[in-house]
Amino acid sequence: MHDGNLKEHECNYPTHDLELAAVVLALKIWRHYLFGEECHIFTDHKSLKYIFDQKELNLRPRRWIEMIEDYDCTIEYHAALLNELRGSKAVVTTEDSGSLLAQFKARSSLVTKIVRRQSYDSNLQKKLEKSKKGLEVEFELRTDGAIVKQERLCVPNISELKDAILEEAHSSAYAMHPGNTNMYITLKKTYWWSGMKQEIVEYVDRCLICQQVKPVRQRPRGFLNPLPVPEWKLEHITMDFLFGLPRTSSGHDGIWVIVDILTKMARFIPIKATSTLDQLARLYVDKIVSQYGVPVSIVSDRDPRFTSKFWPSLQKAMEIGLKFSTSFHP
Repeated sequence: MHDGNLKEHECNYPTHDLELAAVVLALKIWRHYLFGEECHIFTDHKSLKYIFDQKELNLRPRRWIEMIEDYDCTIEYHAALLNELRGSKAVVTTEDSGSLLAQFKARSSLVTKIVRRQSYDSNLQKKLEKSKKGLEVEFELRTDGAIVKQERLCVPNISELKDAILEEAHSSAYAMHPGNTNMYITLKKTYWWSGMKQEIVEYVDRCLICQQVKPVRQRPRGFLNPLPVPEWKLEHITMDFLFGLPRTSSGHDGIWVIVDILTKMARFIPIKATSTLDQLARLYVDKIVSQYGVPVSIVSDRDPRFTSKFWPSLQKAMEIGLKFSTSFHP
């Protein structure tokens, strides 16, 4: 049942238009139940029964009829007594096989399944036993055999049941993909399980539709800029570390890769994962600077070895420009 007040301009509608407006409002409010289902609309205004046969109508009723024709509905007349019992001017019903009844059956079936499988959760059974001894006063056994916590149905630790609840509360046509906060506020009124809030957050984060329509609340990112082409070889170089390799007889388990941006010539220096910054600096001077001179700039990722205070100070003393590649874009 829906209750509402007329808007200021609607007070000037004739009786026929007001009755038709009530039908249109009912279809809009319960569209998610009625669209695609055979439904019957009962009203105490008999002329609405023949609204589709009238040839001369003004623009407003004609526009409403076009909207009503989107539904598989029939307008039927009932005496005013029926409307008094129902408590509204226009009453909308669906067939027994309609989506509204199916939704109610699905919910009832899910609750029944939850209650039946509560006995499989040993933790719930332990809490129930403690409640009988007065230790877990929040938990109790209802007359219908369901274990509840402060009137909320306890859901056993079964992924199938929890996923069904989360999907119904988030992805169904009646939920419209709420955020994790609103979803938690809604579900906690009816259900309870351990770690419920965290699982709701993780479920919403995994929803592809939510990720696609989620508004960006960060400043716009800039464009990725390619490195300029150097004018001479070994003026601009890139470097990175490669670890996790099989350990050699000399104890080396990594490679320091240094590549010239212009010629793509590469140098591979064996190193150890435990090498200190001082040892790396000596290797750099002995293997690179002594043979090729001091480069103009070095491009590296954001490895802690390159971002520490020691390495930039060494490059500053040699008057070398340090450039870091964009995060997550190697």
